Amino acid sequence: QNLDPALTVNIVMSASRPGCDKTGCYLPQNLSVNAGDTVTWVNNDRGFHTVTTGFYDTPNGIIESEQIAASDTFS
Repeated sequence: QNLDPALTVNIVMSASRPGCDKTGCYLPQNLSVNAGDTVTWVNNDRGFHTVTTGFYDTPNGIIESEQIAASDTFS
């Protein structure tokens, strides 16, 4: 899969462990996009992850992925 690096977010190794919010759970931590752009999240961690907008305990429903397995992507 040929991903545009400018529109790719990497879920880093150990992203689900406490403290990643200080070291960076995602790279880049901020991303600017234009209407119509497709962003791809890449799970570089060993565990499953999801992409959800809003906050951990109050998702807003704009984006909600299924579980993303290690090395898989979500766009």
